[in-house]
Amino acid sequence: MKAWNTPLRFGLVGTGYWARTTHAPSLASSGGIEFVAVWGRNPDAARALAAEHGATAYADFEAFLAGVDGVAFSVPPDVQAAMAARAAAAGKHLLLEKPIATSAAAGRALVRAVEAAQVASVVFFTLRFQSDVRAWLADVTSGHNRWSGADLVWLGSSLRESSPFNTPWRREKGGLWDLGPHAISLLWSCLGPVGSVTADAGQADIAHLVLHHRSGPTSTVTVSQSASAAAAGFGCHMWGEAGRSTAPGVAAEPVTQLRVALTELADNARSGQTAHACDVQFGQDVVYLLAEAERQLAQHRHHGRRPSAMLVRRGHQERYDSRPEIAGRPPRHARTTGPRPLPRLRELAERIPEFSGPAAAPPLWRPETWYRQSHPSITPPMQRFAPVRYQSRYMMRSSGPCASRACTGSSMSSPQSRPQSPARGAAAPCLRDRCHAAGQDVQDLAGLRLPEGRVRHALPDPGLLLLGPATR
Repeated sequence: MKAWNTPLRFGLVGTGYWARTTHAPSLASSGGIEFVAVWGRNPDAARALAAEHGATAYADFEAFLAGVDGVAFSVPPDVQAAMAARAAAAGKHLLLEKPIATSAAAGRALVRAVEAAQVASVVFFTLRFQSDVRAWLADVTSGHNRWSGADLVWLGSSLRESSPFNTPWRREKGGLWDLGPHAISLLWSCLGPVGSVTADAGQADIAHLVLHHRSGPTSTVTVSQSASAAAAGFGCHMWGEAGRSTAPGVAAEPVTQLRVALTELADNARSGQTAHACDVQFGQDVVYLLAEAERQLAQHRHHGRRPSAMLVRRGHQERYDSRPEIAGRPPRHARTTGPRPLPRLRELAERIPEFSGPAAAPPLWRPETWYRQSHPSITPPMQRFAPVRYQSRYMMRSSGPCASRACTGSSMSSPQSRPQSPARGAAAPCLRDRCHAAGQDVQDLAGLRLPEGRVRHALPDPGLLLLGPATR
């Protein structure tokens, strides 16, 4: 703990555009802080920046740490996490950039290092240190109004070729990791801690998030760094019973906000206090949400969009076949060996609405219709099949007597025996014999693989969708 009248010696890690235009001027002009050292991966750039502010340039990181009390980081987040952990282990207080890391594991390692060393930390979420935003947050969180939700849209243009922020890590991570931390931090302050996130992907690096706050409200976020200069902008609104409240805009000059962050970090370091509203633990909470959102976005971009819930019948094939995972893909039975069930049976079956009986049934849907239109050059292997509705919820196929509780026990092993669908309320025929009569193995029915002779499939009441001969 330092005396209140003793300035803290700070060093700067990084020599890029943000370090030169924001960090170095802030460190040189903040009260109670002495800017004494610079370390960078480019020694020439480090010497030039240090000379500009009367500091000392270091080529060795350990020697750099030995000459300072605190470290301000202005390097890519994946580089920052490991170096900040080393600085914390050496007992140095930390001013971190957002995000503190690009993975939850790296963030956890940094948090453990900071907690073990009991050093102070502040993450520079720009909006949280802007004076007019702080005044707005104090007003909306005063308890006078009850807010139901919020929306935030931040479109930037950092990925444009002419932008000085068009750096490799931003091109890789996009607006989610660059602007997302600011958005989550601000909405967290407005509506309370966020318990979970739902993410969806747009074009380019556009990310849409729904934040589920633990107190009940939800908020939405749209961020991108690939917008045009004409479309770029920031907007945040809260809404509730009392109406709407609009957050102030982003200040053009971030040096003032960074001075505030440095001053609060220095005050905590002198007093021995490690907790801060924007400390490394809060930074890790934001990283958890970003990592989960990134995982969901990767799934959406890899697998494409889910189809709308609809009955796949004649006339709807164009919408279904346009799915990226369907279009141009060879049929399943052409890619596999062994039993050849209906392609995507489970997915298609789930889209047939429940009905109370044959009289209320929708028009008969035959899967071979979809199959022929999707793959006109291939003879469908299931042309004798159509959906059949049974009254039993559970049915079992086995090599012995049928285990179905709704089975009549009648023998239908002859291929010529093709009964009609049971009337409503009547006992259902034997599943084993129905399948044998149709000449089709149902081992892989509905995507459920079990050992041969042990197939079980259940759908919600009031019925079970199975395969049977198309005799209607």
